[in-house]
Amino acid sequence: MPAPESSFVKVLLPLNLCWTPTYCLPEGMTVRRGDRVRVPFAGREYVGVVLGSDDTTPVNSEKILQVAEVLDIPPVSPEEFELWDFVSRYYLCSQGEVCRIASPSAALERPPLATIEKLAQNNWTDIRKPHLSATLKQSVQAILEAFDQGINVLLCAGSSRRQIFQELSRRTLESGRDVLILRPSVDGPVLDGSLCYASSLSQAQKRNAVHLVRTAGPLLVEGESPAVFLPFGNLGLVIVDDEFSQDYKQSFRPPFYNARDVAYMLAKIRKAPLLLCAEYPSLESLYNCSAGRLKRIDINDSPSIGKYEIIDTSRERLKNGMVGNFSRIALARMESTLRENGKVLLLQPWKDTSDIEIEARKNFPSAGSKINSMPLWKADRKELSKYSLVLLSNVDYLLSKQDFRADEYAFRQIERLRHQCPNLLIQTSESGHYIFSGGNALEKMLSQRREFSLPPYTREVRIRNGEASESHFLAKDAALEKRKLELLKNAPRGAVIDVDPSGL
Repeated sequence: MPAPESSFVKVLLPLNLCWTPTYCLPEGMTVRRGDRVRVPFAGREYVGVVLGSDDTTPVNSEKILQVAEVLDIPPVSPEEFELWDFVSRYYLCSQGEVCRIASPSAALERPPLATIEKLAQNNWTDIRKPHLSATLKQSVQAILEAFDQGINVLLCAGSSRRQIFQELSRRTLESGRDVLILRPSVDGPVLDGSLCYASSLSQAQKRNAVHLVRTAGPLLVEGESPAVFLPFGNLGLVIVDDEFSQDYKQSFRPPFYNARDVAYMLAKIRKAPLLLCAEYPSLESLYNCSAGRLKRIDINDSPSIGKYEIIDTSRERLKNGMVGNFSRIALARMESTLRENGKVLLLQPWKDTSDIEIEARKNFPSAGSKINSMPLWKADRKELSKYSLVLLSNVDYLLSKQDFRADEYAFRQIERLRHQCPNLLIQTSESGHYIFSGGNALEKMLSQRREFSLPPYTREVRIRNGEASESHFLAKDAALEKRKLELLKNAPRGAVIDVDPSGL
């Protein structure tokens, strides 16, 4: 793009501003749209992005500050600008806030020359051809046929999905295009030949990764949520693993984007196929399947479920079968496990689990370290197979939450425990609740959401003002964006706007 003719340019700063600052170009300096420039603002220096010329001569133009430096790195591409604009409009945040997360400091430097030379020696397309069963070959073919028809895919699969990812990635890399595999966390194993982009990396490692994405294609990247903003040059496939995960929803600092949904727009802008994957898909993805936006492909390869028992605490109380927080059935199972030198894990839905652990130790004073406890949410990141018995109590607390997502959250937690624990006990007074009916529960939830006009059939915009919180459920029609902007305009000053909040 040619340099602006004006000596004044608009610069997007990585700040939450409702206006775009104007700067003056020093004599002899030329810039293009997308160039990163170092500029002064409010007594500090920031790296901003040139949006274009300011054709009007600003009032008091002699007081306009100058651009200090043009950084020697590739400019922001039109495709990146388009993605930033989508995130800003959809999540009702400023473009500066999007710029802050999309252009972190690691993206604003070149690695040292010696590092660049070392990185160039790696073969980033070295991915082996996996051995696929006949069933998996058929699944790969079905996915490719959907992609050829311009249809994105929802893959419902268990352990075999990594082989599917490997084969699809291999084919894409051989065609000369990049692959992005988005995961809630990349702390675990990754595919051979892949480049990791995780929050746990050092600044230098992130800088090297950004440089490789810019220069070393074709490339396979396995990354966490921020990887959707990497500067891909020729993206050929986007995969979102565990697409239901709440970890994709950013909830601590704006913009409160959902990386799964941003990945959908990324694939659309880059004209790349999208593969969503989960063992039990999100309700949003099930809705998109019914609407024809996704083609669902199922592979029945879930790992075998361990022993699973539901203890109805209402019935136990009627027959004097409860001793404090424990049913006599649960105490008998714990005694048998400890006698065989097994370990017991106690789970509860709230943060403090000391009460139930203290009570258990009173019943089994010689158990020592064989009895442990933790909150249910903390168990998400733990290896649970080492426990011979896992007891989940007070599930009713989850189901009593005044949030329409409570049932879905409880269902996913229970299904995860069923597949990870060799022996799972659940104490509940709601033993007949549909969340205990396996995959059919999701269809029941979707039916209820339709009946009450809740997401995914509508869009939720939550406005938080101090301790007060108000949700608005908006119809998904042509006027949706206009109504969202009206909510933003009328929101109290300082209020936090969250579109499609994560819920519990």
